[in-house]
Amino acid sequence: MSLGNQVQLNSNQKHNPLTFGPVPWLVLWLVLCVAVFQDVVASLIHVWMSSNTFTHGLFIFPLIIYFLWKSTHKIYQQTPQTSYLAVLLAIVCSMLELIGYASNINLIQHVAWVGILLSAIVAFVGFRMALKLWFPLSLFAFVPPMGEELIPYLQMITANLSVFLLKLTGIPIHHNSLYISIPAGDFVVAEACSGIRFFVVCVFVGYMFACINFLNNYKRAAFLLFALVLPIVANGIRVFGIIIVGHLSDMKYAVGADHLVYGWVFFVIVLLILLLVGHKFSEPVPRFDVPSLGEYVPQWQQTKWWRPFLLMLLPLVIAGWGRYVVAEGNIENQIQVSMDQWSGVASERKQMGWSPQLSNTSGEISKSLFDEGVLYDVYVGWYNDNQPEAELIMWSNRLYDKDRWALDSSFTLVFSE
Repeated sequence: MSLGNQVQLNSNQKHNPLTFGPVPWLVLWLVLCVAVFQDVVASLIHVWMSSNTFTHGLFIFPLIIYFLWKSTHKIYQQTPQTSYLAVLLAIVCSMLELIGYASNINLIQHVAWVGILLSAIVAFVGFRMALKLWFPLSLFAFVPPMGEELIPYLQMITANLSVFLLKLTGIPIHHNSLYISIPAGDFVVAEACSGIRFFVVCVFVGYMFACINFLNNYKRAAFLLFALVLPIVANGIRVFGIIIVGHLSDMKYAVGADHLVYGWVFFVIVLLILLLVGHKFSEPVPRFDVPSLGEYVPQWQQTKWWRPFLLMLLPLVIAGWGRYVVAEGNIENQIQVSMDQWSGVASERKQMGWSPQLSNTSGEISKSLFDEGVLYDVYVGWYNDNQPEAELIMWSNRLYDKDRWALDSSFTLVFSE
C-alpha cells in the first residue's frame, strides 16, 4: 500500500458515523433518559420478565439496533438535519408521561417513554432520514406491553367460535356467555384460554416477516391481516378440539393442566403454518451490505451533534422536575381511609360475600354492614405507591371475582351529606 492510499484510508475512517457521528451522543442521552425514567424502564422489564405474553419484549431493542445497523446503506450518503419539531414532540411526550406518572397508569408511561425515544432519534437525523429507517423504528410500537385489554373480547370470540363448531357435530350443548355445557361435562373459556399469548406473538412475528420478506405494501397488509386472524381462528379450533376430546374420553383427557400443554403444541403448529404461508408467497428482497468505513460522506463527522443533544435534554429536565413536584405532593397527600366515617351502622359481619379484585393495593378495607334491615358490602382500596403492577386502572382489576360471581345488573347510588 502506498503512503497516499494509507493517508486516504485514515482520512475516510474518521467519517464513520457509528464511531464519531450521532451514536455516542445518542448513547449518552439514552443513559440520562434511563436515569430519569428508571421506574418506567423497571416496570417494562418487570412485565417482560414476569408475563409470558410479553416475553418477546426482551428481544425488541436488540432487533431495533441490528436492523438500524443493517439499514445504514439507506442514509449514509445523505446529510443529517436536526428536527426541532421532533424536540417539541419529545416535550409533549414527556408531559404525557408525567400525566401517567401522576395518575399511576403504567400504559401511558410506557407509550410516552417510547415516544420520547423515537423523538430523540428523529431530532438527531431529521424526519426525511427517519422515514428511510421506518422498519426498525416501527418496532418501537411493540415495546409497550399492550394487548391484554383484548382478553375479554378474545374470550367471547373463542367461546362463540367453538360453540359454532360444536353445533356442526350435533352434540347437545348449552351456551351461556363463556360457559359451555355438554352431556360429558362443563367448560369455561377462562383468561388462559383466550389465546392472547398466541395473538400477541403471531402479530409480532407476522409483522416482522411481512416487512422483511415482502416489497409490495398490499402483500404486507394482506399477510399482516392473516397474522391477525389466524391465531384467533386457531384458538377457537383448539378449544373446540379440547371439548371434543373431553366428550369422547368421558372427561378423562384434555382437562386441567392437560389442555395447557396441548395449547403450547398447538401454538407451535400455528406459528409454523404462519411462517410456511409467508415463505410460500414471499418476494425476493434485495440484500444490502453495510457500507465500508470509507464510503460515508464527511457531513456525518462535520455535523454538530451537541446541538440536538442539548435540545433533547429539555424534555428530560421537564420530566425530572415534574416528577419531583408530583412525588412531593404524593408524600404530603397520602391516602388514609377508615370506617369511622360510616354512621348509622347497627351491626357488622366478620365475613363479606363480595369484594372487588384489586391487585397490589397500598391498603384496603372490606366490611359487611347491616343498617335498617339492609345488608351492605363495603370495600375501599387505594394506591399510594408508584410500584410496578401497582395501579388502579389496569385490565386485571375487577369489580368482582369472575370465578364466583356473574354480573346480573348494576346501578349507581349517590350519597349526600
